[in-house]
Amino acid sequence: MRQIGGIVCRLHKQIARCTFPEEGSVEKSLSYQARRALLHQAVPLYREASRSQKRTLLDAFVAATGYNRKYAMWLLNHAKEVQFTSQHPRPRRYGPEVQHTLFLVWHAANRICAKRLMPFLPTLIEALERHEHLHFSDECRSQLLSMSAATADGRLAFAAQSGSARPLHHMCGNIAQATDPDPYVQGVE
Repeated sequence: MRQIGGIVCRLHKQIARCTFPEEGSVEKSLSYQARRALLHQAVPLYREASRSQKRTLLDAFVAATGYNRKYAMWLLNHAKEVQFTSQHPRPRRYGPEVQHTLFLVWHAANRICAKRLMPFLPTLIEALERHEHLHFSDECRSQLLSMSAATADGRLAFAAQSGSARPLHHMCGNIAQATDPDPYVQGVE
């Protein structure tokens, strides 16, 4: 038995370099991708190992990842099932045209929160088109009108990140500051 890079291993194979955290606590330094890479590196060794070697490999894997011992054992025995459960990001439903139109409508509505904007959206769009302030396709219109308030709030969050404009939910509950165009004039109490 020898120690390689912080992990005791009888097979003389290096699994990972780390300290030994307590069992059951996932170490903060290893990312999810690093733990999965370690899993794919340990699976062939674990499958070919004898019972005593499996115990040693399992100890090393638990020490490296911080996983619970039973969960680590399950992962090493079911690596193919875990391998095919990779999450694919969902394709974007709303394109840049919809997002830009939503921003323009939101800006025209004095940057009210999306929860209050969405019920008012059909009337506001009609008024902006009637006065020729807004031009967009029918597909963009249908997507914009079918958008939920939560999705609209997420799409408007980019403006909050840029610092040029902020949705109401970022105002920390100060309604007078969020709705009053003049910050020096206080709301009626």
